[in-house]
Amino acid sequence: MCNITFFKFIFSLLIITQSLAACPNWTTSYNGTEKCYLFTSTKINIAWYNAEASCNCIGGHLATIDNAYENVFIAKNTNASVWVGAYQVYINTIYWEWTADRRVTYSNWYNPNSSYMVSYVQNGKWFQTGPEDNINNYACEIPQDGIRCPKAQLINNNIIFWTYYNSANTCYHNTLYIANADTFANTATKCDNLLSIHSAQESDALSSYLYSSLAYLNYQEYIWVGIYDPYKNGSWVWFDGSPLNYTNWDEDEPQHGNDCATFTSRFVNSIYQWASIPCSSQGIAICKSPASVQKDQTFPEICNQL
Repeated sequence: MCNITFFKFIFSLLIITQSLAACPNWTTSYNGTEKCYLFTSTKINIAWYNAEASCNCIGGHLATIDNAYENVFIAKNTNASVWVGAYQVYINTIYWEWTADRRVTYSNWYNPNSSYMVSYVQNGKWFQTGPEDNINNYACEIPQDGIRCPKAQLINNNIIFWTYYNSANTCYHNTLYIANADTFANTATKCDNLLSIHSAQESDALSSYLYSSLAYLNYQEYIWVGIYDPYKNGSWVWFDGSPLNYTNWDEDEPQHGNDCATFTSRFVNSIYQWASIPCSSQGIAICKSPASVQKDQTFPEICNQL
């Protein structure tokens, strides 16, 4: 009797686990629930940055392709050129990374020596081009267990959406459309949880976020890091009160007398580090929220308006 009860319990757990891991019903699953894709079906002619933003809005990123089987799967589900998430990163050398914040380990380049920065796929072959070019369609990839960030909202006639990173298990959004660039003190109040960074892994995720989102927003000014020096004596602290257990200052930073920090990058497609500036400067903030599977897994219709 005990054995029967035990096996019933195990069977119930398996059923629950499978249901929790199911792809959202508006996506196409690959190999069961290994990956969940959304393929656009009409020719919309969209730039790479805008395609990534559209994927972010619905809870994912432009698609990743990790092997030849996935490559064939995407080719079979598309009938035109589609944006995917691979883009060039320059840190001492050039390599390719996915917007989902991990290295590209499989590729099928038509011309691997091209110098363009982002990628699209056509009939299984990968091509490189500029991020401002328009491609017919795009493919999004949603987390296996569904949407993990709060749904997009319409605020001040702008669509505000979070971007999810599995590597940091965190969701991010910026305050550009909520309020104008402002001093650190004024901007910090626009977030329930202002950005703080506690690992190189999270810093890498933010580099991916900044690269794609700032180009989409066409924003080129200061972005507050969330750290400040209240006494201007080198005693830097996070605004949210969390422990200072990680820093990523650029060379010769922080500068004496500056009391806040902004993100800086030596190249457009390089990693982002920190540079000190006065807190009275004008910038926007990045808000963060812990990621968790959302109860509402319906398609975020508002994202169709992006």
